[in-house]
Amino acid sequence: MRYGTLSAEAYVAAGGAAAILGFTIAAAIATVILAIIAFFKTHQLGDDVRIGVPWLKAAGGLGSLWLILAIVSPVAEYLIRRARPTHGDTLAYDLGIQQFSILTNLLMYGAYATLLVAQLEFSIGLRRVSILLREQKVSGFFEEASRAPHVAGVAAFLVALIISVGDVVCTELYYSGIKAAFLPMQVTALSLHATLCIFSIGTLIYTASQSREVPHTRIWALLVALNSIAAVRHGGLTILRTFYSITATQSDLAFLPALLTFVQLIFGSWTFVICLGIAYGGISLTHAKGGLWTRDPLLHQTQKAKLAQLQQLD
Repeated sequence: MRYGTLSAEAYVAAGGAAAILGFTIAAAIATVILAIIAFFKTHQLGDDVRIGVPWLKAAGGLGSLWLILAIVSPVAEYLIRRARPTHGDTLAYDLGIQQFSILTNLLMYGAYATLLVAQLEFSIGLRRVSILLREQKVSGFFEEASRAPHVAGVAAFLVALIISVGDVVCTELYYSGIKAAFLPMQVTALSLHATLCIFSIGTLIYTASQSREVPHTRIWALLVALNSIAAVRHGGLTILRTFYSITATQSDLAFLPALLTFVQLIFGSWTFVICLGIAYGGISLTHAKGGLWTRDPLLHQTQKAKLAQLQQLD
């Protein structure tokens, strides 16, 4: 069936593309706003338990660039296709078209990994606050707070970064005409999603297993919700990517690339926005409301310790 000069399928495709673009623009606006607010309104202020603040700001910046490029890419790719000659050497044009999606994916993975590190750092901060409240003394606070979770978070981030660079290299080789790079391209992409999935699940388990010290029950619940959403996102994307990698060579499943793009842009971007908002809201809680602050109690405990020492000297 045809309507005017376009088929019904063309109208459906155009409507779907418009819907994706609209949701992406809305997600980009929300991400940019949250990134700006987090940059100017959220401060670490030398507080050790809020060491994830710089990571949160970096995640907001990378997420903004990712979604802005996701909006610009279709237009740029369309213009390159319009300029692409129908005969002769078109390799340069084909490579140019792919650069936008490659860079978009690189920024997407970077934003995901950076936000996961921020989430882990906030969970580590919650543990440190719990130790401080339980021990009721400054000594032992830093002794019991192991550096292992910090190292694990940075290591996972570096692994994701290395794999993402490998994914870029394999993708560039494949679209340069080296078809042997197809399998490595699928393996690196799947490995990257699996790494982020394992990272998010590990962070969720680490957060959920912590004791809920009063008055920090609220921040505990927020961090568990934050990490649960991230785990669902990366688990879902890993399953979809696994299915795509297995069936990538089957011509009767040509809809999968479009489905993967749709899920990454809509589901991925909006869960990222939600996580960014929860993270900002959670760490913006004041100390009186159970937020991630230790400067006041640490100062109080230090003053008490000094007073006790003076009393002993007297």
